[in-house]
Amino acid sequence: MLSAAEREAHYLAQPLQLGSDPSSMAAHLRELVRRLRGGSCRDAVTYLTELYDRSIAPRQDLACARGCAFCCVQTVVVTAAEAFAVAAEIRERAETVAVLRTYPLRRLGEPKSDWRPCPFLADDKACSIYDVRPLACHGFVSRDLAGCIAFFEGRQ
Repeated sequence: MLSAAEREAHYLAQPLQLGSDPSSMAAHLRELVRRLRGGSCRDAVTYLTELYDRSIAPRQDLACARGCAFCCVQTVVVTAAEAFAVAAEIRERAETVAVLRTYPLRRLGEPKSDWRPCPFLADDKACSIYDVRPLACHGFVSRDLAGCIAFFEGRQ
């Protein structure tokens, strides 16, 4: 029989398991809280992102690639931990901070005509905060490049 610490270690080494047994979710939530209490939002966001990557089956049919930024115009909701992780990432980037200070506020439900490119896009359209991007960005993917372009350019 495994000790409580051994069971915890077992669940943390695995992807998030869904189903009727809440043990996996509980172990990962305890780990996330431990990391947040440790004072590093970036560590917590990195843990959550890696858990997401381990838990979602990889897909070979995604149309997304570095520099494909058609979806990087929509409003993105972030958690406080994600916002703090992004802030820590850009703290020393005076240019990025200056752009953010002049960037118009966004609101949920705004019409597509008000959408504008994410202020974190680099000149080559790659995400400049890729390692700490919010899970909303991380999880937004497409299998149809033409459909994605048409939607975000307002043709759908």
